[in-house]
Amino acid sequence: MFSFFKKKKSAKSTDKVWRSTEEKVRGLGFDIDAYLAANQSVFVFYYFDETKNWLENMLTAKRIEFKELDQANGSTKVTLVPASEIKTSSRVVDALRRYSDPNTSQFLFANHYPHFYKETEVLEELIHLHETVIECCFYVSLDDPLMEVFGSEKIKNILDRMGVKENEVIQHGMVTSSISRAQKKIDANVTNELRAKSQEEWFRVNLSNGL
Repeated sequence: MFSFFKKKKSAKSTDKVWRSTEEKVRGLGFDIDAYLAANQSVFVFYYFDETKNWLENMLTAKRIEFKELDQANGSTKVTLVPASEIKTSSRVVDALRRYSDPNTSQFLFANHYPHFYKETEVLEELIHLHETVIECCFYVSLDDPLMEVFGSEKIKNILDRMGVKENEVIQHGMVTSSISRAQKKIDANVTNELRAKSQEEWFRVNLSNGL
């Protein structure tokens, strides 16, 4: 029997968290290498100009060929995607529709955006494009301003007591839930945001007095 109440497609997102930005960048580069070796294409989403700069530097240093989304084609293996343009640019959406495939593509986010609802919009657009469950991974450092606002120093102290090494990655559903709660708190406190070129600048101009 045909049902009008189809199950809503969703996104499965995870977080990989490192203690330092340096280790986060190293971890992202390692994962990209692994996906390319497995013949997967990689789409790396970024929200800030500063993030785009270090992505380009990292990929160039590793001699990994990449293109920006507006230059991509069917043979491009690593593509940089301006996540903030997905809701405003039909060009970006059309390119993602043509060149990304949930079966052969990996969707990686080089950082979180402070607003939860804006990230949700991006994930919902990916789901809408492909009409299937989307799996994506966010790369996080305890040095990220988003994490520092919510007491990452305390987390570092706990990790020290547990003997967690600098280069070890933390990956747990509780971490993802905690980050989402922090973003939702920002949603409730920042309603007229100012644009910024980095996550650090975003917090300086939008949450200079804290939460």
